[in-house]
Amino acid sequence: MIKTMADAPSYDGYRKYTAAVASNYERDREVEAHWWKEDEFVREYFRERAAPRLLDIPVGTGRFLPHYKRAQTIVGVDVSEDMLSEARRKLPLLPAGVVASVERGDVFALRFADREFTHAVVWRLFHLIPPDLIAGAIAELCRVTQGEIVLQTYVAHAAVVVPRASFRSRLTHRLRRVARSLEGIASRPSPPATATGEAAAAATPWSHIQSYSHAQSQIDAVFLSHGFTAHIARHLDTYDNCDVRVTVYQR
Repeated sequence: MIKTMADAPSYDGYRKYTAAVASNYERDREVEAHWWKEDEFVREYFRERAAPRLLDIPVGTGRFLPHYKRAQTIVGVDVSEDMLSEARRKLPLLPAGVVASVERGDVFALRFADREFTHAVVWRLFHLIPPDLIAGAIAELCRVTQGEIVLQTYVAHAAVVVPRASFRSRLTHRLRRVARSLEGIASRPSPPATATGEAAAAATPWSHIQSYSHAQSQIDAVFLSHGFTAHIARHLDTYDNCDVRVTVYQR
């Protein structure tokens, strides 16, 4: 029986989010148009919404922590200690009176009690989980959450041809990288074409991380089997032949 993602041979998350990736994570991804649309959604969603006990998994670099304006208790969980080191830098940005902490853990074996959290925020995680493990991840999220689960997904288009919107998104991404290079704040120069292993991964930080496609209807069905229905479903952007979606599930 698989008890954690570390026990699953098809999952390599523990080994991939290294210090090199973590330290540059936000810089490398903030050139993406959908990064800012994700940020805007979370910021606006929690601007006036009370969230007494909130779970942020994976908390990553803590990019959303300052947005939880009306939370009382926040726990951020991530599989990478290096990402958690970045997240800890943002804890002082939280409003006074908010009790917040971050810790290492994974979505398959959460240490928390049943329905311990009123809200769970799950962003940029599901595409990292193999299809045969996704039901187990959803089961744990539903177990520890009593109210709402705010989930982001990348849903692949059925067509093989990349839509124009996706092309524009990727072109914008590349143009912004050129602009950053001209400003002298671009990432490290690319290694030679023959580079492999860590050198190649450093050139494109996320290229070495395996990703998977899941059908939104299947994800919805698993949540429904645990008593959670889709309350809000919104298309945020198109990125690399995928729809970037956010769905809010309520028990």
